[in-house]
Amino acid sequence: MEHACYKCQAAVEEGVPFCPHCGAPQIRVTVPESVTEPSIAPPSEELPSPLPSTSTSPWGPPRPSFGQSEPIQWNQVWPGALLAGVGAALLSSLPFLALGSLLWLLLAGVLSVAMYQRRVPSAVVRPGMGMRIGALAGLFAFAVTAILSAVLFATEGNQLRQMLEEQLQASIAKAPDPKSAEILQQFIAKLGTPEGMATFFLWVMAFIAIIFLLFSAAGGALRASIVARRRRMS
Repeated sequence: MEHACYKCQAAVEEGVPFCPHCGAPQIRVTVPESVTEPSIAPPSEELPSPLPSTSTSPWGPPRPSFGQSEPIQWNQVWPGALLAGVGAALLSSLPFLALGSLLWLLLAGVLSVAMYQRRVPSAVVRPGMGMRIGALAGLFAFAVTAILSAVLFATEGNQLRQMLEEQLQASIAKAPDPKSAEILQQFIAKLGTPEGMATFFLWVMAFIAIIFLLFSAAGGALRASIVARRRRMS
């Protein structure tokens, strides 16, 4: 059997790999008709909307999370925190109202968060954010208290030292343990020096700062928790 060369159209016998006239290769590859190209389905026009992310909780089923909390706008925080902190410090410095100093600090934290929410109505204050806002009010309250205490210490430091020594002497008279009485005597001797009295004043101020920050932060967290609970119930 013969077939025509695809190049020079000369007759070439079947099975001959090259044309004897022009040298063109005669090998042909045929594709079976049964082989078809795979069909690719067109992409769907509409995609399913993603579900909101869930946050797992060991106390119940997962709850949807609808975004992170907004950052605190500190330029809107400090005016209310300053007003609440200064008010708490002044109330704590008055003779009779000083007995409720811890209550004034709690209210300072509550008011600082309330005034921030009034200035920024769209803000969602979490309890952690309320703690930081309330702590700022406590910081302002401590700054005012520290200034007043420093002025009082500079003007009436000797009288304060004498009152403290009298109370310590009374404690020594009631102390049954000789070692405790000796420790108190050494403490009284240190208070008699300017360095010892200044160190005692700094320790007292550090303790007051911690108390102020803790209670004002607790007030801010309390206010934020109450507002968040009302929003969940509404």
